[in-house]
Amino acid sequence: MKEKLLDKSQSVIYYLLIFIALAYTVFQMVDLLVQFYLLIIHYAPLQNEEANPYSFSKVVVDFFNILISLEILETFRHHKNEVHYQTKIIILIAITAMTRKIITLDIKHADYLTDIGIAVLIISLTVGYYFIVQSNKADTEKKEMHE
Repeated sequence: MKEKLLDKSQSVIYYLLIFIALAYTVFQMVDLLVQFYLLIIHYAPLQNEEANPYSFSKVVVDFFNILISLEILETFRHHKNEVHYQTKIIILIAITAMTRKIITLDIKHADYLTDIGIAVLIISLTVGYYFIVQSNKADTEKKEMHE
């Protein structure tokens, strides 16, 4: 009885989160299209970016927000119970978020320790992703050998 109630409530929460993520993604997509349109309409190549309210960085941030939302939706959509897949998606989301942060980071005002910290974080995430993919390949090969 408790197990059934827990499964049912978990499913309701998943569907609610999927709905919210879809609504957020649609909102971000509309915002991205509007920002991109405004960027093209008000394009001024000789004007510095700080004076232009329609900056390219806003478009890039919205683009990466949409990518992260889609990765989260992919996490909910497939392989709900596979730990390898969930971990792989979470690391991909972290790599995408770090990439977004690097693109929008003002390097002029960052000290060298921040740069080193970001580099170490990206390297550790990519190495972790590599090991998860290799582990998943090894598990798949073992399953195929036993069949």
